[in-house]
Amino acid sequence: NIEEIVPSALHYGYRSSITLHKSKAGYGYFSYDNKTVIPIDRCPLASDTINSAIPNLDVSGGKEDVTIKSDKSGKAWISGHPGHRFFKDDFLGKELTFSPIAFSQTNRQVAESMIKRLRLLMQKKAGGVLFDLYCGAGFFGILMHDLFESIVGIDGNRVAINCAKSSKADLSIKNIKFYLGEVDTSFNFYYDRMRGEKNTILIDPPRSGISKRLAARLAALNGVSLICYISCDPAMLARDAKILTQGKAWSLDKVTCFDMFPRTKHIETIAFFKKCD
Repeated sequence: NIEEIVPSALHYGYRSSITLHKSKAGYGYFSYDNKTVIPIDRCPLASDTINSAIPNLDVSGGKEDVTIKSDKSGKAWISGHPGHRFFKDDFLGKELTFSPIAFSQTNRQVAESMIKRLRLLMQKKAGGVLFDLYCGAGFFGILMHDLFESIVGIDGNRVAINCAKSSKADLSIKNIKFYLGEVDTSFNFYYDRMRGEKNTILIDPPRSGISKRLAARLAALNGVSLICYISCDPAMLARDAKILTQGKAWSLDKVTCFDMFPRTKHIETIAFFKKCD
């Protein structure tokens, strides 16, 4: 069941995060060879806030790579800048903690659409334990914490986990625990010790997808009713879906695509896998 693509309200100016690379002539994007830097003074896909910050980047003393993020209030946050290590931003009425040096969703409006869609589907499977793998700054788990008895978030990025713990404390959320660890090697430990009678898996891995080892482990899990896989690369999703479903324990139930990256070839996808009877 492939549902209609959820569009982006903006086709330009939608990006709330970009990473630029240093050259003698200024900061810019890599060319096709992934080596040559093409300096820019603005990016049509980036927010006005980010574009206002680009001309002020210091090439002489700056770092090789610079990430610029913008928040809802219109302030820019730059990696390596004093006082810019963490910042607050509002999503769906909740103030969360983020960092220029930790992953966050790049299209605010589409990210909120994803949360609404996830909540709608998760409500039917509500309760029990949610294992939020590659949880990052806790974006999905925190905004769905009321749907589960408990949530276990795991990520290998220390800064992202610190963001997640900060948001949890600020919002006085009691039913989430965030752990620092590589998902591939630590998931078994936390699942065996913290699983409940009813369990749900949420995966939001890097573009490269998950390892064969983790995919095989997930495919063999008992006590899980739903696996929700968020992907920004359909090819990697297809590769991992093949492993998840090859043992006939899981079937791909539905797929929803989100135009997270307008004017590019990329698309965000949520795939729902259900346990076969």
